Amino acid sequence: MERYRAAFEPLVRGANQALKEAGTGVSAALDRRLRSTLLAAVTDRGLRADLEAGRLADEHADPGFAVLSRGPIPAGFFLERPPKKQSAAPAEPAPTPAPDAAEARRVARERARTADQAARADRSLARRADRAERAAQAAERRVAAMRQALAALERRSGELRAAADEARKARITPRAASPARRVPTRADT
Repeated sequence: MERYRAAFEPLVRGANQALKEAGTGVSAALDRRLRSTLLAAVTDRGLRADLEAGRLADEHADPGFAVLSRGPIPAGFFLERPPKKQSAAPAEPAPTPAPDAAEARRVARERARTADQAARADRSLARRADRAERAAQAAERRVAAMRQALAALERRSGELRAAADEARKARITPRAASPARRVPTRADT
């Protein structure tokens, strides 16, 4: 049990720390779900491979007491079997990975995680650049349309000024050019 804690607790602490660094608060419920998923990954080879590759994306229920029997009891277990032969040599314990190999895997996972984060950041920046480019193009189209409208208004303004000048000239010129009107007197009547 002590070996289990020595191996499992640093993994849980590291996951909690990664969540905190990502800005997610770690509640007691989240810690239980995290422990449950990690325990499921430790006891299931397929999930373990996903965990080691950094692809474990879903929550999984812990195996409960099934972990003590190494998983669900297969139906063939209840069939009659011949007695086992006792071997003279004791079974060798499974070799534990060297600390250097574990550190190399941890470094590789960290590098993969960093590369994944960089790729996500790159995609995010590319999307932002695309949005900014589309907004700039739309603004340029609006500016071009406004310039055309301004040119049309300037033409119209020039035409109206010319018409106003012509009207002023016409109002002044006819009075000067027309003969003076005589005001009728009583003698004319």
